[in-house]
Amino acid sequence: MKSIYSYTDSDLKPYSDNTLVVSFYFDSDVDTETATQQIDRLVSLVNNDDSYTFVAHEFDLFVMSPKEDE
Repeated sequence: MKSIYSYTDSDLKPYSDNTLVVSFYFDSDVDTETATQQIDRLVSLVNNDDSYTFVAHEFDLFVMSPKEDE
């Protein structure tokens, strides 16, 4: 696994939630709605499992590859 860049954000309140940014990669024909639905379903698989400690998830950015002109 590659090294993860970490830093302490001094603007946050002490003991607020930590944030880990994760990238999921999809085929170029997958749109934003489909991608977010798939991630929501993935997260829901562990909703009631106490061994997973994340408290929330949100979507910030969807980067799409360019399409060739038809």
